[in-house]
Amino acid sequence: MLFKVMDTIFVNPLCLGVFVASFFRFLICLRPVGGNIDGTTVAFLASVYYDGSMNYALVFLGGGIGAAARYWLQGFVYRYMSAGFPYGTLAVNVLGSFAIGFLMSFFEERFVVNPSLRVFLTIGILGGFTTFSSFSFETMALLRDGSYLLGFANVFASVLTCLVATWIGLTIGKLL
Repeated sequence: MLFKVMDTIFVNPLCLGVFVASFFRFLICLRPVGGNIDGTTVAFLASVYYDGSMNYALVFLGGGIGAAARYWLQGFVYRYMSAGFPYGTLAVNVLGSFAIGFLMSFFEERFVVNPSLRVFLTIGILGGFTTFSSFSFETMALLRDGSYLLGFANVFASVLTCLVATWIGLTIGKLL
């Protein structure tokens, strides 16, 4: 089903145009729904609702944008820094972690946004930009909620298991 939808949307230029136009309409149609006089608690809701199948397309589109942004930023950083240390990756991870912290705080504490916009920005763009941002936010959420043991366990388990998995992948790759 998903591949049929993707094929229809992205192979046919007319459908792709309609999809892009609909997406930008979705972003533009955010409208204020309430707030106090000084405007500090104004909430925004989208006048367009998308179901779960549209979220797959939004993640697909956002992931491409995020991956292209990562490629550009890493290249930009490596033009000015030595290649002896992964400065480009570090820059991407730090910027992505800052961005997810800012966006999630903004979405949770200041504005109510359409869930599809949240999916597009956090899972799509930031997911394509860096998966470290999700790890960072989830760890901070555990620590914020007072689950210190789980938060530090997540850091330890994620870093250790990812390094071990990379080592295993490298080892198996060399054997084949």
